[in-house]
Amino acid sequence: MNYPYLFFDLDDTLFDFEASEKAAFANLADELGFDASRFYGLYHQVNLGCWKEMERGKLPMGEIGEERFRRFLPLIGLTESPTAVNERFLDFLSKEGIVYPGVRELLGGLRERGHKLYVASNGIARVQNGRFDASGMRDEFDGIFNSEEIGYPKPDKRFFEAMFRSLSITDKSQCAMIGDSLTSDMLGGRNAGIHTIWYNPKNEKNLTETKPDEEIRSLAELSRL
Repeated sequence: MNYPYLFFDLDDTLFDFEASEKAAFANLADELGFDASRFYGLYHQVNLGCWKEMERGKLPMGEIGEERFRRFLPLIGLTESPTAVNERFLDFLSKEGIVYPGVRELLGGLRERGHKLYVASNGIARVQNGRFDASGMRDEFDGIFNSEEIGYPKPDKRFFEAMFRSLSITDKSQCAMIGDSLTSDMLGGRNAGIHTIWYNPKNEKNLTETKPDEEIRSLAELSRL
């Protein structure tokens, strides 16, 4: 067991964030009176842009939610308060805990083999906590670390250093980071000096300068590793 400590990204790795986001967006659209199917793609593009700006240090994490709706609402002709709309969206999103098939079995198998399992996630704490409660997955992990609570987002190495201090980990060679994002999970793991495993189910090309230590197409491959 080369890596007794396994750190998992949450969204698009263990949890189906796209399905959760679409469900929350549909509820928001019903409340505000616009066509969710028509405008989800536009919202997703705006939201993703905000998160990428955060990863590059150009947008504070605490401003992402309001900023995405400040940019999005005028594009569809709405004048509601971005702050109020974001709060409603977060309420809806916090109730969506959709887990990918096979995740529970995978985690149970890894725990049986002696691994300690942790979540290392960029996200809004109350939303992530609500989604964990909705999914019933909280007890699958030995600890859950969230960027809003830590104070630094991935890929900032201070995010990882805070986790290591909390867990009294001094030998980073025992740790591995598993996630789908090259710009937050893989770069963050490299910045922190730990093993990185890129979860790439869509077989996307790596166009970044970050080179993961390993690449997998399915989470089931973790058992082999």
